[in-house]
Amino acid sequence: LAENVAGVSAGAHSSVFLTLGTGVGGGIVIEGKLLHGAHGAGAEIGHIVLNRQETALCGCGKRGCAEQYCSATGIVRLAKLHLGKTDAPSALRGVENLTCKDIFDAAKAGDAQANAVLDQVYMYLGELLANICGVVNPETVVIGGGVIGGLLCANIDMEYTWLIATAISFIVLGLMKKILTLMGFYPEMLEMKTMLGNYLVYLALGLGICIMMVNPPFV
Repeated sequence: LAENVAGVSAGAHSSVFLTLGTGVGGGIVIEGKLLHGAHGAGAEIGHIVLNRQETALCGCGKRGCAEQYCSATGIVRLAKLHLGKTDAPSALRGVENLTCKDIFDAAKAGDAQANAVLDQVYMYLGELLANICGVVNPETVVIGGGVIGGLLCANIDMEYTWLIATAISFIVLGLMKKILTLMGFYPEMLEMKTMLGNYLVYLALGLGICIMMVNPPFV
């Protein structure tokens, strides 16, 4: 809610906030109102099912929830499962009480098995965000929590840099809208359904790609 009032989503009519930590949580704002649900349990993002073939139980009692793959505990679980399926060497094998930070550090150092685990995390996280956006169609998506910093600081391959470029584009788009609003443009004039709104989106995407080409932070 604070992000929507005074943070990067300020002024957005519809937005999603996803927090990745020990668990996976978040909040959804639709048309300026926080989504509570009929009984106050709306926006249980962490318990959207991503894998119907999962056999392990989530803490909620279901199987295959996002929390089992995108949280700190979920990432450690994925790492242990992955290491149990391969004999390939990895710095993670000698770590007692494996933590999410250990996996991030190993990935950043180039450990192939740690990066293979994070590849799975990126896949599940991408699917989760796609599912949410397909239903909510938000103006902004904000990702926070202790895990996201580790994911962004890990050794992300070139195939993921387009995700960062897209994120930068959303930031640029938000800044341009705020500047134009201050200049006197009505917010309705800047929506994607208008010609000016479409031009802004294309411009923001172009600037995001240019920023990545000039200063790629992960390659």
